[in-house]
Amino acid sequence: MQATKPKRAALWRANVQTANDDDAMLALPAVQLLTSAARSTIYDAIKAGTFPRQAKQSRRFARWRAGDVRAWLRNEWKPAAAQQAAA
Repeated sequence: MQATKPKRAALWRANVQTANDDDAMLALPAVQLLTSAARSTIYDAIKAGTFPRQAKQSRRFARWRAGDVRAWLRNEWKPAAAQQAAA
């Protein structure tokens, strides 16, 4: 009997549940699970400046800081420009 691979959604859920570190990097599916938002909604919010920008790690590889996403969920996230103006 061949061992079955875990489903991709289960892997993203595990990523979300174990990423307690604010500096942990989350992929888009994990961000979607945390926020219950669609991909297009997340990218529209980034464009509008109301959602944290992803950190591009290469041309096709981007991740979000878990701390930024959690702060956004708690309504505590502010764009970098607003944080610099307040300082």
